[in-house]
Amino acid sequence: MALSMFSSLASPIVADFGSSSLKLLQVSTGDKPVVIAAAEIVIPDDIRGQTMERRFEFLAKELPRVLAEGGFKGKRVVCSPSSGQMLVQHMQVAAADAPIEMIKAQLQQQLNIDTSGVVVRSVKIADAPNGQGKLEHIAFAIARDDVMRYVELFKRVKMQVIAVHNEVQALLYAFDHINRREGDVDVATLYVDLGWGSTKVAIGHGPRLVFAKCIALGGRHFDTVVAQAMKCDVATARQRRLTEDLLPVRQTPAMSQQQKQLRDKQDAEQGGLAMLRAGQAQAEMDARLESIAQTTSTSTEERRTGQVAPALGSSIPDARGPVRMDVDFTEQLESLADELSMCTRYHAACFGGRTIDRVVFLGGEARQIGLCQYLAEALGLSAKSGDPLARLLGPNCPAGLPDPDQSHPAWAVACGLCAAPVDL
Repeated sequence: MALSMFSSLASPIVADFGSSSLKLLQVSTGDKPVVIAAAEIVIPDDIRGQTMERRFEFLAKELPRVLAEGGFKGKRVVCSPSSGQMLVQHMQVAAADAPIEMIKAQLQQQLNIDTSGVVVRSVKIADAPNGQGKLEHIAFAIARDDVMRYVELFKRVKMQVIAVHNEVQALLYAFDHINRREGDVDVATLYVDLGWGSTKVAIGHGPRLVFAKCIALGGRHFDTVVAQAMKCDVATARQRRLTEDLLPVRQTPAMSQQQKQLRDKQDAEQGGLAMLRAGQAQAEMDARLESIAQTTSTSTEERRTGQVAPALGSSIPDARGPVRMDVDFTEQLESLADELSMCTRYHAACFGGRTIDRVVFLGGEARQIGLCQYLAEALGLSAKSGDPLARLLGPNCPAGLPDPDQSHPAWAVACGLCAAPVDL
């Protein structure tokens, strides 16, 4: 009787294993779930670069205390392994063949590894074969031993893993609630999870995943640049990067004295016109997204209230005027922008030149608005700073959530795991 009563009140605990922290989240069941428990275990800098065994030893010691203090209920867990352990790759598979076996065979040939100990899942992204009679698939592969490490970790704290999902698919699950109608597939959204260790990329046609990639470039690479430039350790560099306005954006070319005088004269003559133009540009960007949302019915909330869904967060403002850049991030920024551009071009090639309608930035590094501005400008897309957790927050936020009044883009994967299937 007690088990039945509990099952109507709480869903499984979800665990998002990031490169810098482990995020734990639990929501209530029902049509309008709310967060009932949340906690984050930050992995110390001296452990982040060590082996998984060392990281898991640390987590095994911290988990019992954090779970108890956070008020988590039950023993069931849904988790996502660290993206660094998972291979994400687009592959073409003969239409008549079993995709998993064909993918394993290709991986064995390409990587020269024994795939008998590899767990593979795939997502078909093309409904019809190409000219060579093949179908496009996204393959997700991880060593079975790595999966078992997560299972054993939770066994040590007397809990049971009931489902394992990759981070990329979890990003789309986090927005399932705004992609319920048939027409939602007409909206192509680029989700960019800017993490500390890497950047995860997903493109969805509504709720349908059609592109996925992990880019080995993240916040830690920016921290390394800051540490070298300012001659400090990486932890201090990260703190300074996030708090001292070390905006990683392309620096505007220096103006001559004559150009400065002309600009000052124009500003004096035009008064508030510059602010008005900026406001108009922002309004136009919001109107475009609102038009897309209304045309394709992208959200239950939008249909009832006419407002943008909370999960889509706030618009990223256009980068305007000269911006100070104390540290030269040019190489890292251009590399990341180029990788994202290649993702959009691949998507266009797969779907007859179809363009992306919007980009949603997620992940802990999305707190750096300057970074999001740079990437949005490079892609030429209207951008949002996503916050899937917003719709799950009730009147009384759990103590484990940092800064409840702020947005939480870093919790996107955890939110997606809450909506992910468990009958696998």
